[in-house]
Amino acid sequence: MNKEDIDLFFAKNINFVRAADEAVRRMEKGLPSDRWFDGHAGQVRAVRGIKVYRRMAELFAEAWTARDEMDRQRGLESMEATPDPMRDG
Repeated sequence: MNKEDIDLFFAKNINFVRAADEAVRRMEKGLPSDRWFDGHAGQVRAVRGIKVYRRMAELFAEAWTARDEMDRQRGLESMEATPDPMRDG
């Protein structure tokens, strides 16, 4: 998955993310918990927003792991391409 895929995923789910953010804002403002959401539909949107955030964290972790592996492979290839008198001598 690349940056464009992640951006598209986020854009397709932006309303759910906004609902989750709004619930957090209301909680942090000190409103009673029965006012964190706009009814049942607001609760559902907020929970779906939380799921979007969780999935995005997974996507970022996968991307980070893939990048680390790519860097590791490059390092190994670089080491193999560099003459080493201790190894080759």
